[in-house]
Amino acid sequence: MKSELLTVEETAECLRRRPQALREALCRSEATWAAWLRARRVRLGRRQYFRASDVLLVMEHGDRVLEIHPLPTRSREEKC
Repeated sequence: MKSELLTVEETAECLRRRPQALREALCRSEATWAAWLRARRVRLGRRQYFRASDVLLVMEHGDRVLEIHPLPTRSREEKC
């Protein structure tokens, strides 16, 4: 799959959610898939996008996505 970026609306459609429900899950949810997707989002200005490949992984693996594709750990120096 090519690495295209999806809007919140497109991502919500793929995940069979309403856009507002997706936004709330990304902000408030402690679900593993939401935290993983939130960490992987791409921000351009005030807008947020999601890689199509990441959305596909969430669709395939759900809450197990973090086990299968862990997020890289960052040291304190890299966080700034």
